[in-house]
Amino acid sequence: MLATDRVRYVGEPIAVVFADDPYTAEDAANLVWADIDEKPAITEATEPPGEFTPGHDTEATVIEKGYGDVDAAFDAANDVVELELRTGRHSGVPLECRGGLARVNPDTGGLEYYGGTKRPHPNRDQIARTLGLDRAKVDLLEGSV
Repeated sequence: MLATDRVRYVGEPIAVVFADDPYTAEDAANLVWADIDEKPAITEATEPPGEFTPGHDTEATVIEKGYGDVDAAFDAANDVVELELRTGRHSGVPLECRGGLARVNPDTGGLEYYGGTKRPHPNRDQIARTLGLDRAKVDLLEGSV
């Protein structure tokens, strides 16, 4: 949920602030500091993959499949178009914020979390594991994403 020893990409969450009111939360957030050694960006698909986490590189999963006689299909084709295509780096540009608001429900003792995400159930489960709560005690209330 949060980066621990290594920040792997721009925008990876590195800290969380809990406070009783928004003013204290803002003051506390201003105290968060991270000393991060910047690594060179890999921006071309033709560059070799970098290391994402120890032992795992950034190379996408490669799946190769073939059906029938490919050479015969090209030989029999009326037209063959051959292209070399390159796509630059695609950066995560989420429209939703990476913030949220949580409170303990005084009636149930459960945690209510208000935020935007496309993965409410895995996020709920991760929050429950992180805080040592039963997942039934964590309510994720999703807004518009």
